[in-house]
Amino acid sequence: MNLLPRCLLAAALLGACPPAFAGDGAGTSSAMFLTLPHDPVGAALGGVTSVGRASPFSVLGNPAGLADAPGRSAEFSHSFWLDGVSYNTLAAAGPYGGGVAAFGLRYLRYGEIDALDNSGASAGSYSPRDASFSAGWGVRNGRWTAGGAVKYVSSRIDASADAFAADGGLGYSAGDYSGGISLENLGGKLKFGREEYPLPLQFKAGASRRLASGARLLLEGVLPRSGPGWLCAGGEYPLSLRGMAFALRGGYSGRYGRTGGLNGLTLGMGISSGDLTFDYALTEAGELGAAHQFGLGLRWGGPSSVSDAEKPGMMLFIPG
Repeated sequence: MNLLPRCLLAAALLGACPPAFAGDGAGTSSAMFLTLPHDPVGAALGGVTSVGRASPFSVLGNPAGLADAPGRSAEFSHSFWLDGVSYNTLAAAGPYGGGVAAFGLRYLRYGEIDALDNSGASAGSYSPRDASFSAGWGVRNGRWTAGGAVKYVSSRIDASADAFAADGGLGYSAGDYSGGISLENLGGKLKFGREEYPLPLQFKAGASRRLASGARLLLEGVLPRSGPGWLCAGGEYPLSLRGMAFALRGGYSGRYGRTGGLNGLTLGMGISSGDLTFDYALTEAGELGAAHQFGLGLRWGGPSSVSDAEKPGMMLFIPG
C-alpha cells in the first residue's frame, strides 16, 4: 500500500480530515495529523474540542481549557487503525505561575512501506511518521479563560522536515453556558527539498449548554485554511453507580457527512473511579470501517484551584 492512500485512510478513520489533502492559494497543506482528534472524549463528541475541555489534552487543542485542568494530571490515548497505522498522544499538566502549564505529544506512524526504483524494482522499505511536541499555559480570570501553546512539528516520508507553530484560545462561562474559540497551527512551513507546504491552520468556535438533567450539548464550527468549513455537534449524559461516574457520549461531524452513509457518526463512553479515568470512542467511517480510540487518565496531588462546580464542561468525571 503506497503512502498517500495510507495517509488518507488514517485521516478518514478518525473522522477528522476530508478524503483529500485540499489546497488553496497558499499551497497544499501538510502535517494533517495535527487536525486528528487527540483524545477519545473529543472524538466521541463529533470532534468538538474548542469548548468544554478541562483537561491536559487541551494543550493539543484549545489551550484555554488548561486553566481548569484538575490538579496534577496526565492522560494517554491510543487509536487502533487498519494496515499498521497507529496514532498515540500523551499530555500532562500541573499548576504553574498562577495558572496551569502542560506539555503534549503526538506520534503518528504509518507502518512499513515498500519502496520502488524508477524501473519498478524493489528498493527496500521505509517507515513514514509524523510527530509534534507542544508546551502551553492557561489561566482563568473570572468568567474568562485564556491559553497559548507553542509546538515543534516533525514529518518524515523518505526525507524529513520540521517547523514551529503556535496555538491560542479563549473561553467564557456563564451559568449553564460556555463558549470557546481557538486558532490552531499558526506558524511556519514544512520544506521537503525545494517544496514548502504550510501547516493546517484552522479557526474553531464552539458553544456548550448544560441541561437540568446534567447532560451537556455542544456545537462547533471549523474554518480551515485548506478548504470549506463544517459544523460538528456532540452530547454527553452523566450517570453514577456505586461510587463510579459514567458518561455516555455521541456526536456527528459535518466534515464527514458529505461522503454519505453513516460517515461522521461518533459514539463513546467514559468511566471515572477516584483519580482514574477510562474513555473510549468509536468513529464510523462507512465503507472504510470504524476507528477505536482508547484513553487513560490519572490525577494526583489534590484538586485544582477551581472547584468542580465552577468548571465549564466538567460533569461527574475528569475527562480523559
